[in-house]
Amino acid sequence: MTIPLVLGTVLTGHASAVFRRRKPFLLATATVGVTGWLALAALGTPPLWLLDFLFAAVGWAVSGFVAAFSVAKEVNLALSTGIATGVVNAGGFVGAALAQPFVGWLLDRSWAGQVSAGMRVYEPADYLGAQWVSVAIAAVAVVGALLSRETYATHTLPPHGSLRLHT
Repeated sequence: MTIPLVLGTVLTGHASAVFRRRKPFLLATATVGVTGWLALAALGTPPLWLLDFLFAAVGWAVSGFVAAFSVAKEVNLALSTGIATGVVNAGGFVGAALAQPFVGWLLDRSWAGQVSAGMRVYEPADYLGAQWVSVAIAAVAVVGALLSRETYATHTLPPHGSLRLHT
């Protein structure tokens, strides 16, 4: 997942700059992400070659966040670029922070009571059930991509100096 993510951020960022389009890259990465997580959740235990492919696809899908940074910059005043990109950056961390306890709660609900070395032991089916949280988060990314505005790689608001700000 890491190598496709790293390569994907470079390629996705560069391609969205060259083509001067953001939304197609947001939609493509979000769609691949939800499809990959859906396949991982629905297939149970796929063959190793398919598992490798799906993890690589999901890793690449995460690279869409680079286009989200650009959109945040381009739909906000230049004066607000820092806070806008900070909010985008925080979104991934907040999502992960909220997902982890929810996944734990789902696992605990299906726990059969088995303990080994003082740790709870879950069945593979328990993990597959909790995997649907990733599908839901990826679906939110698709909705966000659909609702995003195409900026054509240009600022859609006037630059900092052209608006009168009340102080």
